[in-house]
Amino acid sequence: MYGWQPGSRVGRFLIEERIGAGAMGEVFRARSESGEPAAIKVCPLEAEGLARERFRLEAQAMKTFAGHPHLVQIYEAGEAEGCAYIAMDFASGGSLGDRLRTGPLPSPEVAQLGVQLARGLSFAHDKGILHRDLKPDNVLFMADGSAKVADFGVARVRGSQRLTQTGAMVGTPAYMSPEQLGNERGEVDERTDVYGLAALLYAAATGQAPFGGGLTEVMKQVQSQAPAPLSERVDDADPWLNAVLQKALLKSPDDRYVSMRELEAELGRVAAGERPEVSGGARRWPLGVATLALLAAGAGLGAWAWAHRAPVQAALPGASAPAEPLVLLEPLPDRTSEERLKLRIRLSAAVDRLEVLVNRAPVATPALASAAGEERDLEVEVALKQGEELETENVIDLRAYRGEARLARLAPRVTRLQRWTARRIRNRDGSVLIRCEPGEVELGPDFDDDMTANRSGGYKYVWNKAQRRARVTKPYYLGATEVSWKQYHQFCQASGHSFPGPDYLRFEYQVRTDVIGEDGDKEKTTVAFEVNPDDAHLPVFAVTWEDARAYCAWAGGRLPTEAEWALAAGGPGRGRPHPWGTFSTERLHLALNLTGGIAIAVEPKPAPFLPLEAGHDMTPPCAECKAKAAGYRSEFEVPCPHRFFHLGDNVSEWVADYFVPLSEGPLLVDPSGPPEARLRVVRGGAWHDGYQYSLTWYRRGEPPARIAKAVGFRLARDGE
Repeated sequence: MYGWQPGSRVGRFLIEERIGAGAMGEVFRARSESGEPAAIKVCPLEAEGLARERFRLEAQAMKTFAGHPHLVQIYEAGEAEGCAYIAMDFASGGSLGDRLRTGPLPSPEVAQLGVQLARGLSFAHDKGILHRDLKPDNVLFMADGSAKVADFGVARVRGSQRLTQTGAMVGTPAYMSPEQLGNERGEVDERTDVYGLAALLYAAATGQAPFGGGLTEVMKQVQSQAPAPLSERVDDADPWLNAVLQKALLKSPDDRYVSMRELEAELGRVAAGERPEVSGGARRWPLGVATLALLAAGAGLGAWAWAHRAPVQAALPGASAPAEPLVLLEPLPDRTSEERLKLRIRLSAAVDRLEVLVNRAPVATPALASAAGEERDLEVEVALKQGEELETENVIDLRAYRGEARLARLAPRVTRLQRWTARRIRNRDGSVLIRCEPGEVELGPDFDDDMTANRSGGYKYVWNKAQRRARVTKPYYLGATEVSWKQYHQFCQASGHSFPGPDYLRFEYQVRTDVIGEDGDKEKTTVAFEVNPDDAHLPVFAVTWEDARAYCAWAGGRLPTEAEWALAAGGPGRGRPHPWGTFSTERLHLALNLTGGIAIAVEPKPAPFLPLEAGHDMTPPCAECKAKAAGYRSEFEVPCPHRFFHLGDNVSEWVADYFVPLSEGPLLVDPSGPPEARLRVVRGGAWHDGYQYSLTWYRRGEPPARIAKAVGFRLARDGE
């Protein structure tokens, strides 16, 4: 490990752990002095001269990328403990290679990913830098879900000394362009990266590289074979995406897109649901095939050849391009709240039958007039499915036929959104989210409360936070419960994120019993507890703020702001300082059963937590449920599917904001905290605290890199 031990300081970074190794050295996770994560790549100074020079050129290349959102950023570079090092972005979301281990990505996601990566590579090309080693492992995902191109270790920097001998391979063969294999076709240029990006996007769409097998077999295929169409490897592949990738993967650089920016524009059209400009590329047919096609047309087999052609194909030289058999005249939205959509379709004269299916169920279509040598336009209305409490993806499958031969197929996907009038939805990670309406809430303590009025003794620092009122102006969704261990474990497995170690899964805690000791106080007993990583009923803890943010980005959401968290906990209006309402001695028995740390019971609890949807720490029922309930002693006993649990106890919770002490002042509107500070806000009490801390307004600041056994989080999402 070259002497780089956890706890070592390198520049302004503190080494935390070794996370990997590469051809040039090792990679470590570290934290800056302000608590932000970083990855540090090292190369021993005694490494051979070529390796050291490439490491230097990588740092040089990265310094030109300052501020670009889709290229890995460098923080600093230098030498320490016998190594050269580069400190850069830490990819908490793992790599594309990690994600593909669970299967390919859907076509729309591949197109959107391609736009991000092409944008970054266009910027690099403008700076005179070629990557030359594009592959899934060199695409990294940040905590916010954005993708970045990484590892410029074999990049070509304009004006720098050439480090590769003529005929030497640079890159990963399965993703290398023909001209890179031995460099036999001349100098590489940005069209080489066009090929490399298309190859990794092909892998993202299919789960495998364009060509496979041993090195000799791969090299032969790269030089002489076209990759299989996406549709042969995955169902419902987007033909427009396939057309773009097939052109970018052509053998001759002259037949590909001339620049990364041109490829970016084409991928952008596909991502927006628009038809790309490519018509399939300049496909080089063998002479025998071309001659056979012409003879077939002359012998009356033209209809057969037309019916069996690829959906997107270039016309033969000198011939007019045939009309597309099936065209959507208006692009379909990726996401919509509409229950029904009207499809405007154009069919060529060759089509005599149209099939439309939604989620494999057939849809009635208008009868087609007999082909009269003219195109026809028609409308088809389709109903979109929506699962209970879910955003639901619908596959709209359009197929054009002549006789029994299929001429073309389109299979766009449209996600139907949960209607915003619903109060309860289920997120993609399984979290149940409750809709919160705009309102005002106190961020600090309620000094009129009979408990908080007593600010003496050891709890004084809890009460001395100033009162401050905040207003949330937009609706939002917040998890009804904390994120569970099972959900977090699934996230780590899917993304490659590090999972809490065994020391955080086993611990002991103490509870009081009903036995009175000699000193007159109740005795305590020690309970050992071990977390099951696949427990779906207990809240996750031992996660840093960065861990929480990375999970939320993976799940398609975000951390709540402090004001959103407090509004959900306290409710609109004056706000409740305690999760069970304004404190009183009559409600003390509720508090005494809230947390394992102070629970009074003959038998200690098996865990210091309450199950996620259990206990008295909940908001009041919604007005609709409260109005229907009768005969209940307390509003908290009224069944309601729209309430929150454990916003004041169980585990404290990370929120998005930086922490500063509250100060007196005017109303805060949609506050998100200061732009920068050393600490992040943690809200609510936890199982290891007494009931006096189980307050919805209890807040403190914690370093974002701190791992605590009593801090978890819940998911939030925008409400519009």
